[in-house]
Amino acid sequence: MTATITIVVTEFSLQKKVDLMAYTVFFCILVVVTIVINIATLLFLTFRYIHWVHVLYSAISAIAFTLFLARDTQLLLGNKTSAVTLMGYIYAVISIFTDIIFIFFYIYSLAVGIRD
Repeated sequence: MTATITIVVTEFSLQKKVDLMAYTVFFCILVVVTIVINIATLLFLTFRYIHWVHVLYSAISAIAFTLFLARDTQLLLGNKTSAVTLMGYIYAVISIFTDIIFIFFYIYSLAVGIRD
């Protein structure tokens, strides 16, 4: 499932029609929202485990990291407005790798949460 999402997002990032680099403010807000949801879920699930909160958190986080993967892939490929420098390729590849790992983790967590 993670490989399919990665391939589809990479194909989406290869097209020149949508430039996600123009939505940098949206991605900054998305980072803050993801952190706040993470802290709220941590506090909420510490006292009492609620099944649907775990599933909702996993779904929101998987979608967020899929969007981060699309943005990082476009940044690495140098679509339209922004591109990384030669020295920045290592950081970009590590960022894409961590996005894929987090997508796998949250999809796994979502699958376990739905199964229970």
